[in-house]
Amino acid sequence: MLYLGISQTRGAMASKKHEQLLHKYAEAIIKVGLNLRAGQRLIITLAANRGVPHQFAPLVREVAKAAYAAGAKYVEVLWGDEEMLRLRVEHAPQDSYDEYPTWQVDAIMNMIDHGDALLSISGMDPDLLGGLDPEIVGKMQQTHLKAWARISEKVTTNAINWCVVAAAGQAWAQKIFPDLTPEKAQAKLWKAIFEASRI
Repeated sequence: MLYLGISQTRGAMASKKHEQLLHKYAEAIIKVGLNLRAGQRLIITLAANRGVPHQFAPLVREVAKAAYAAGAKYVEVLWGDEEMLRLRVEHAPQDSYDEYPTWQVDAIMNMIDHGDALLSISGMDPDLLGGLDPEIVGKMQQTHLKAWARISEKVTTNAINWCVVAAAGQAWAQKIFPDLTPEKAQAKLWKAIFEASRI
């Protein structure tokens, strides 16, 4: 019982330290990465996909807190399930791969046109589309790139304040540290991200 108590205490301490580092990371994202100004709105999405997976909710919440503390007037998050992308490739009709939800692009462009900020989180499963028909995957990527062309132009010309940040996705962590348990792999990847970001 004593060992279990010590183990639980260490786990709680590690969790508290992670929360503190996540908070500092979020502050750096807002103050340095985005240079968010008071009165701006912020939209958060996932780089190269349609929405932020719920596994990144703790980071998103810390970013939202930091954004509001910096004077953001509104923070919006496009949530998503990356598995839906794989399911689409596997099950959608062959003639549907040029379909794209324009409402997402329109929503982001609405904020961009009002001088707001864009944050993209990177950390999706690197093998998400592995083993699938490369021709179909290519078609879908082309559709995505075409739909996001207006957003990409604003980003590449620095017409808005934008930033892409890393998050320790479970599958990504397992890919990098395959010999560790999923929890330890994710903790180690977060540690590497914090160190690389000088947190």
